[in-house]
Amino acid sequence: MNTSTLTKSLVLLSGLLSGATFLHAGDDKGIPAVVQAGDDPNIGIKYKSNQGLFVTDISAKIIGLKMADVEEKPVSKELRLTAQIYDTAATGTALASAWIPAAAADSIKPEMVVSGAEKRSGRVTGVSTLTTKINQKAEVLLELDDSGDSLKIGQFLVLTAALPAGADAVVVPKNAVLKTSEGT
Repeated sequence: MNTSTLTKSLVLLSGLLSGATFLHAGDDKGIPAVVQAGDDPNIGIKYKSNQGLFVTDISAKIIGLKMADVEEKPVSKELRLTAQIYDTAATGTALASAWIPAAAADSIKPEMVVSGAEKRSGRVTGVSTLTTKINQKAEVLLELDDSGDSLKIGQFLVLTAALPAGADAVVVPKNAVLKTSEGT
């Protein structure tokens, strides 16, 4: 989500919380069944540029907002790919494709080596970013060794690609990512 979209969403949400009546089923968390936002200064969301977002406790309960501490963790230097076989015509090889997050597309380059279970290996033949604006994913095309001709069209394989040393990554907890009509 870009900054403009985030700001618009926060303004919309703030407007909803500051002037709307919320009907809530009520529960054991102390949220009243009906909350009139305009009447209570303890309800609302405020956003100030360069300061961030302020959410009152009751507003956080109403919208189900949860806070988590920021932490540092080592980032894996491998990218996991779930690839599907789409061609086995050439003896000893199989062609497959895998979808990865668009942000990871720059880390994958043609000729990179991939490996998987049963000593399966292969290489990246290409990376297509044609659909990234639609589904925020890039397609990785792979050529896999299939010396026993055991791979079948439609079969899925889990493979890993070693990322280059020094590859930077921004890591966000999965539960902090929203999937909306405008994208992730």
